[in-house]
Amino acid sequence: MCIKYTTMKNNNEQQILKIIKYTPPIFIILVSLCITLFLYFENKSIFLEEKKRIENEYIQANKKNIKNEVNRVYNFIKHLQKTTEAELKKSIKSRVYEAHSIATNIYNKNKDSKSKEEVFELIRNALSPIRFNEGRGYFFIDDVKGNKLVYPIDMTIEGNNLFEYKDANGYKFIQTIS
Repeated sequence: MCIKYTTMKNNNEQQILKIIKYTPPIFIILVSLCITLFLYFENKSIFLEEKKRIENEYIQANKKNIKNEVNRVYNFIKHLQKTTEAELKKSIKSRVYEAHSIATNIYNKNKDSKSKEEVFELIRNALSPIRFNEGRGYFFIDDVKGNKLVYPIDMTIEGNNLFEYKDANGYKFIQTIS
């Protein structure tokens, strides 16, 4: 009986020794694993919040930059449009004075030797083929009653009365200039 009790006691001691030997490292490993997971998820959460904050700051800063750039380009285009319109008006006015000068010169040279119709035909032949502003500009002649006398881009309109004509916006151009 003694042998059995010693062996049993020895086995129990062995088990207790194993528990004492392996439990603290396993406990430390489990606690370390828990702490590591906690710190990992905490840092991940902080990282995601920081990332979102930086993204928002970046987006806000770029929104301001884009808005400023769009306003700068818009102002540049408006300025360019104003100066272009002024230059175009000046150019067209100059071209009208040139046409008037050509017509006046033809009239003065031929008023005594040719009929009124022949002088008008000379003026028409001189001004009809002239194009300016890259082919978009041309000279036309209307009388004060709204009759289209010279219209080189569509000769079928010549001779028609357009006194009551309205453009797409309802503007009566011929009545305005008469």
